[in-house]
Amino acid sequence: HSDAAEMLAYRLGLPQSVTEAAQYGGQRWDGKGIKLFDVKGEDIPIAGRILYLAQTVDAIHSFAGQEAALTAAQQRSGSECDPKLVRYFLGLAHDQRLGVVQAFVVALNESLRPTPTVERWLTLVLQHPRSEARLLAVEAAGRRGAAMAERIGRLALGDASSEVRQAALRALGKSRRREALQDLARSLEHGTRSEQLAATEALGDLGLPGAATVLSRVFNRKRFLWKERGPVQEAAAAALARLPRDISGHTLESLVGDRNSRIASIAATAFSGEREGPVRP
Repeated sequence: HSDAAEMLAYRLGLPQSVTEAAQYGGQRWDGKGIKLFDVKGEDIPIAGRILYLAQTVDAIHSFAGQEAALTAAQQRSGSECDPKLVRYFLGLAHDQRLGVVQAFVVALNESLRPTPTVERWLTLVLQHPRSEARLLAVEAAGRRGAAMAERIGRLALGDASSEVRQAALRALGKSRRREALQDLARSLEHGTRSEQLAATEALGDLGLPGAATVLSRVFNRKRFLWKERGPVQEAAAAALARLPRDISGHTLESLVGDRNSRIASIAATAFSGEREGPVRP
């Protein structure tokens, strides 16, 4: 399979390091086992050594968890795996410094690893004691979208940090999955003001008919005898304007003459064919 991977990398015009990883990713450090090439130790290109370690750790982590994977890397140091890389890896795994975690999350998100692998590691980062690190993981999941954004976003909804919770809501919106609708509706109804603003933006990203229904409810909220108007309603109008007209048109039409000039302007602009940008918290 290494020959096929090398040919594929070449035809795709990928960097030399990717080709070397494809060629040597199954080569043990000590040269034993299945000999793909007559090389061992530092004669194996660094990309191949990194991939071998990554595959070893990921395979064990997938069924036995983090601690077992770290133990396996330690046990294979100097035999299957480059001992220097193992030392660096174990240091990274136990290092709580934000800069290290940030570099790890960025590299992970830009990697070619399968989505389930990326999701498992981002889930581990959600356990980091620093809220900044947890925020990085949620934002990375949001950029990936789909089911990963929904699952990571839902896990982070109960985070102690308001900023992380807001990012979790935005990730749910980026997922564009129906399963996210109930959590977004709950946050819009019971969340803090910042979380309500994040939820309205997320509902606009969700793009589903149910999102328009949830957003329309905020215009019927009352404070004393008056219908409430403020940042949440303005954000909801902007979110409606980003939804397809066939699911948001009725509510937007009713808002064209709204007493809040900002809301009325958003609705009128939407009907003129222009789009309003999301209102961020």
